[in-house]
Amino acid sequence: MLQQTQVKTVLRYYSKFIQRFPTIESLAIANQETVLKHWEGLGFYKRAINLHDSAKVIMQRNSGVFPNNFNDLITLKGVGKSTANAILVFGFGKKLAILDANVKRVIKRIFNIKSLSRRDNEKFLWVQSEKLLPEFKIKDYTQALMDFGSTICKPINPICTKCDLNKLCKYTFSSNKIKKVIKNVNKVCIILKYKKKYLVFKNNDGLFVGLYGFDLVDKNKVELFLKNKIKIENILTSENKNTFCITISNKKMTIDLLVIEISKTNDLENFKIVSETSTLDNNLPVPNFVKKIFEKLH
Repeated sequence: MLQQTQVKTVLRYYSKFIQRFPTIESLAIANQETVLKHWEGLGFYKRAINLHDSAKVIMQRNSGVFPNNFNDLITLKGVGKSTANAILVFGFGKKLAILDANVKRVIKRIFNIKSLSRRDNEKFLWVQSEKLLPEFKIKDYTQALMDFGSTICKPINPICTKCDLNKLCKYTFSSNKIKKVIKNVNKVCIILKYKKKYLVFKNNDGLFVGLYGFDLVDKNKVELFLKNKIKIENILTSENKNTFCITISNKKMTIDLLVIEISKTNDLENFKIVSETSTLDNNLPVPNFVKKIFEKLH
């Protein structure tokens, strides 16, 4: 959960998730939609799918016993070198370096790493992170380094004046500090309606993989999308609804709602039919912005 997500956000989800899936077995035997429903709102849903798949693998290969070595961990979906090392550090007290986004940023700034190629950069960062490992209290050191990166040496607006390492750091007085850039995006949300109910489609990839929702389309591609998705002769009515804005990651989306009533669903795949209220109440996993759309439609 902490991959690409801040602790304060994760805390709202972690306890409920653990209560529902207290063991590897309970997670493995659950269906994917149930897992995603309990991850709903946390984002980066591929993580939940990978976690679910890994639980199944651990049950099949290890009889439900969590692996305690690098070679087994690295075979699990979504587990790379840094994640595997972090598990071994915090779960088993092994002396290993990690290289998550926070640790990378701290090392790159202190050592002023800029000019190396991405591949050489990665190698250098691993070498440096391993050199910095202490002899004792590896868990405390690793947690402190990650916390330092997330609270002081932040990606945007780092607090250099309160940093104990600012005399060593080449980045402290740099004039090229990163500023957060918000990208404005305009989309049309295509909402298909059939017999007074709505069609929600399962996302097979992208940011909302595994979740159900509506199609978001560039304004200039709406006509082409409709030709490919549904036959024009199947359209009974179309109606423009409210426009609203959401912010996802570094994107601010302005979304126009277009409700299209269709006469048949024969040519469509991978969807479910729901009422305005059922999506808000049942176990179907949907992104938060889809819930907001249903609230506006209701």
